[in-house]
Amino acid sequence: MRKSPRKQKNNAVGVGGEDGEDRYIVEIMEYSSEEEESDEMPLTQPEVHFPITKVEKELSQILQGGMDKLTMYEPEEVSDMCQQLANDARDLAKRSGASERYRYVAQAKIGAINGGGMLVGTKCLWDVETDTFVHASYRNRHDLFGVLVIHALYKD
Repeated sequence: MRKSPRKQKNNAVGVGGEDGEDRYIVEIMEYSSEEEESDEMPLTQPEVHFPITKVEKELSQILQGGMDKLTMYEPEEVSDMCQQLANDARDLAKRSGASERYRYVAQAKIGAINGGGMLVGTKCLWDVETDTFVHASYRNRHDLFGVLVIHALYKD
């Protein structure tokens, strides 16, 4: 039997509000001490886990190949290239040899380096034992950068 989470309480902590500070909510979760009956199926593990190292090398090659075709930031050309890179990344993940129960989300971002910096971040709710991600980044000689990310989520 699986322990199920039981919501303890929501503590809304107002930090000022009128003086410009943000408000935030802290949600505390706890697991019940006794095992409860559940109709849910027990969690399963993938037969074959997602091969991070193998996919990471090929992902870098895909990104580099696409980025080297771009010479300047043209919105339509970059949009098409992002779509193509994301499709190629998703196809790479599908043929990686991982369990068929994995689902993939591919994201591609391309931008121009104009003296500034950029931080790319993602948030995802997942199972730390089965889900994972792979990413690659590249900067070409025309001062364009690209980031390609694949999230591999195991569907239980």
